Amino acid sequence: MPTVMEEKFIDHLIATRQVVTVFLVNGVKLQGYTTFQDDECILMTRDGLTQLIYKKAISTIMPSEPIQLIDLDVNSSGNR
Repeated sequence: MPTVMEEKFIDHLIATRQVVTVFLVNGVKLQGYTTFQDDECILMTRDGLTQLIYKKAISTIMPSEPIQLIDLDVNSSGNR
């Protein structure tokens, strides 16, 4: 079952159509942009072709640009 952070992260990638590099647990590297996700898989598109990738096969998702999903502002007392 996906975590809230996982869903927010992938939803952001879908909304921005940001190019990502996905590394699978077997070492395969995939590149493209994510178009859809559900609890078990994502759809990734590159050069007009779409691939279904099972989330349990994914090791790492690396966006092409930095993203910030949480507010990291810290006030002067050090509290968030």
